[in-house]
Amino acid sequence: MSRIRKVYHIARADLLERTRGYGFLVTLFLSIIGAFLFVPNSQATYAVLLIDQYRGVLNSAWIGAAVSISVMSFLTMFGFFLIKNTIERDRQTRVGQIISTTTLRKLDYMAGKFLSNFAILTIIVILTFTMAIVMQLLRQEDLTIDLGSFVLPMVIIILPGMFALSALAVLFETLPVLRTGFGNILFFFCIWAPTVLISIPTFDIFGLPVSSFTGREIFKDSISESYKHLFPQAPGVLSDGVVLVEEPLQTFLWSGVNWSWDIFISRIFWIIIAIPLLLLAAVAFRGFDKPIRKSGKWQLGFFSRKEVSSDVENDKNKWIESSNGRVAALSKVTMRFHAWDMLKVELKLMLKGQPLWWYAIAFLFIVLTLFAPLPLAKGIIAPLAWLWPVLLWSNMGVREIRYNTRDIIFSSPAPLQRQIPVSWLAGLIVAVLTGSGLAVRYMVEGDASGLLAWGIGALFIPSLALAMGVWTRSNKAFEAFYLLIMFTGTLNKEMWMDFMGVVDGTIEAGVPYVFLMVTVGLLVLVVWGRGRQVRR
Repeated sequence: MSRIRKVYHIARADLLERTRGYGFLVTLFLSIIGAFLFVPNSQATYAVLLIDQYRGVLNSAWIGAAVSISVMSFLTMFGFFLIKNTIERDRQTRVGQIISTTTLRKLDYMAGKFLSNFAILTIIVILTFTMAIVMQLLRQEDLTIDLGSFVLPMVIIILPGMFALSALAVLFETLPVLRTGFGNILFFFCIWAPTVLISIPTFDIFGLPVSSFTGREIFKDSISESYKHLFPQAPGVLSDGVVLVEEPLQTFLWSGVNWSWDIFISRIFWIIIAIPLLLLAAVAFRGFDKPIRKSGKWQLGFFSRKEVSSDVENDKNKWIESSNGRVAALSKVTMRFHAWDMLKVELKLMLKGQPLWWYAIAFLFIVLTLFAPLPLAKGIIAPLAWLWPVLLWSNMGVREIRYNTRDIIFSSPAPLQRQIPVSWLAGLIVAVLTGSGLAVRYMVEGDASGLLAWGIGALFIPSLALAMGVWTRSNKAFEAFYLLIMFTGTLNKEMWMDFMGVVDGTIEAGVPYVFLMVTVGLLVLVVWGRGRQVRR
């Protein structure tokens, strides 16, 4: 019973701490906006769930299905980035060192963090479905509220997935490689993207049914069956996600999924899988003590008395020698501001720690963009070239918080007028250099509009990174959002998310100018947010 109490108090304390942060409030706001967008009106130019040119009447069943599929497609990514910080926060705030001195077991600690993750995601899911009920009343196509059509998808489809996601986030935090930005990118491309893009039917394990992680095939099979019964000759192509439509869709009545025990059993797997993930996290976790290297040997945060005495004695001898000799005069202090020197230092900090092969791959992207066929260069290689430095940009606006240099930076002369422009300019230089291949191609081709769109994209990237870093105080927010817009906009050809201007029709539709206005708004938010931090 005492172990259960320990797990409960860890989860409760962590939950209370996280719900007070800006990141959680922003996520709740985005959940409300998402629920609004997941239920488009009859005149909308997009749909999130349709079959051929039809959608269901906006009753509880159809809205519950659309919101469930959308939540499992989008919240799984944003939710993962939101909750993947619970152990890291203990490490940064030094709470972990206090926990290390107690008798708390690692498995109990992991279980508490896992429950806190699950509680956060559950709160967001409940809020989203509550807003979905409101949207049914606002759309006024069917005013009869069927709570079962909202509660059952939430409990049977979504919460088991969030259960597994909560344990996966804890595991990612315990493995040294996966808890960095590289782990975020690996999760996006190797776990989230295949899960969302690939439709996996229900399969069997040891004779028991197991549905896919998103569980969308459960809704799709039921919708297709009802649609085929009404329109036997129709092709019945079902699409989900953000799908653009040219004209209003026709409607048909869908009464919902026939929930059975087979469906319930098929989701249990995603609850069970959390157990081995937690056990693996407990085994992989190495605590909070950081080894310190001294004299070629690794030690666990303390030195022997002999070494300390030797260091003190050497310092004492040096002081005696200097006091007997002539004391050198202090150099004259100059108060002039050297922007170029500060920019060089900012670039060094941004590029610090990058191995030689990182520069080699960045240069390879530039060369491939220069010599590959233009459609291939614009559609794939150039976006990848601007994906490569994502971990450099994600530190913008966050470095002062992460390395506890906030007081030093903010107390320096004119931190708002000097440090922010230089930091933004360093990010812009990285964007210009890594994306220079496409700019050269545009100049050679004489494509002025393409070059202008590319330039706006280069301005947009550091502005977004700084704004999200300053306001969220975390690098994960930028990584998640940047990967999403790069994936859906440039790689998945969604014109209105294409900040690079490489998708056909983007420039003609004036999308780059929209991103230019967004860039200006982001810079205003940067100045406002950093001004608030300095005044504090």
